[in-house]
Amino acid sequence: MLTAQTRRFGRRYAYDTTFLEDLVAQDLTGGLKLGLAMPFLDHRFGLPAYAYFAARLVTADAGGCGDCAGLVLKLAEEAGVARHRLLPLLDGQAGDVVEPDLWLAAAFARAVLQDSPDQLDLGDRVLDRFGRRGRIGLAAAIASEQVYTVIKRGTGHALQCGAGPFAHKRKAGA
Repeated sequence: MLTAQTRRFGRRYAYDTTFLEDLVAQDLTGGLKLGLAMPFLDHRFGLPAYAYFAARLVTADAGGCGDCAGLVLKLAEEAGVARHRLLPLLDGQAGDVVEPDLWLAAAFARAVLQDSPDQLDLGDRVLDRFGRRGRIGLAAAIASEQVYTVIKRGTGHALQCGAGPFAHKRKAGA
């Protein structure tokens, strides 16, 4: 049943779920536990969808998984966030080109991923803009995206990633 659900998800989003199917085939209990974590991994903690998906997209891109980035764009669109709002974040464009809140969420995600000293200042700005709960939401978005990217890479399924700089743009038709 879990494999069937995973395959349905893959068909719905045109996303290769082989790595998850492999995980379930090797250890059903582990697959079930990952499934139980999904409500947490998808929880936004009151953070606006655009900020949540900005952080997830930057995280998927940093992880080198073009397919994961493409999936994030599809999920964002489903949540009402147009891809044209998010795509400029992948080019590292400055705040004057990207909406300020999107830029802040993306910059914070990059700083956290790189363990940059900038995360302190950016974290304060995130608190001012989104509050404590929103900052937790950004941290959860970053962690959520890393879970899937790292499991995919760690289980030897990285060839599915369409990895490489902005590979997801080519696949997403951007």
